[in-house]
Amino acid sequence: MKNGNGTTNYSVFPSIYYGYTGSSGTYNANETSNAIKQIIITGITSSQFTWTLRKTTGDNVNVYLLFLVVYSVSSNYPKVYSTSSS
Repeated sequence: MKNGNGTTNYSVFPSIYYGYTGSSGTYNANETSNAIKQIIITGITSSQFTWTLRKTTGDNVNVYLLFLVVYSVSSNYPKVYSTSSS
């Protein structure tokens, strides 16, 4: 990741691509779509971010994960926030 401004003012957009023609024991595209959960982005710093991906148990999935990082986004939402009740 090349962050020329050294800022946390960027957004990460994950994508999942399937193209495996596979063998038995591997989910097809439809089954993979049902098995894979939403990708969660956390821990955004000026030099890295963390991602988490979960899937249901069962057969193998074969996918490519790609991350589009967009710098200098106009909506500077907080990278860390908390909720509290009064």
